[in-house]
Amino acid sequence: MIGLVLSLVLATGAQTPRPGAYIEVLLNQFIDAQLRFDVQQLDGLLAQDYVEISPVGEVDPRAKVLSFYTPDKKAGEPPAATLDEISTRVTGDIGITNARLTYKMKAPDGSTAERSMRCVFVTRIVETKWKLVSTQYTPIRK
Repeated sequence: MIGLVLSLVLATGAQTPRPGAYIEVLLNQFIDAQLRFDVQQLDGLLAQDYVEISPVGEVDPRAKVLSFYTPDKKAGEPPAATLDEISTRVTGDIGITNARLTYKMKAPDGSTAERSMRCVFVTRIVETKWKLVSTQYTPIRK
């Protein structure tokens, strides 16, 4: 079956995936790099003019955001994170994505706590690659 699908794709000429697919991969890499405190990967995913609006409403420029994720700031096991309810609109080389980001964290007593935020991610093509330009986090009240 896989061979048949591959031969059909090759015979008809594979179309490039929708731009939203590239953006979704970028966003998942971004969340993963944050959880792992991988400042080098984050550096490669963020545009030079990146700005973030934190869940408490602070406006953080790129350098400040990167400083949050240096390896010495990592404490304990990272929470699990899920990005869902993803809706991306692309116009030219700009993408705007709305999504829900949910963290599941282990409490000291062994129970699990869950927190969710609505996120707006702005991306654009920079030198042929999608990069994050801005992110805004809004906590979702229970």
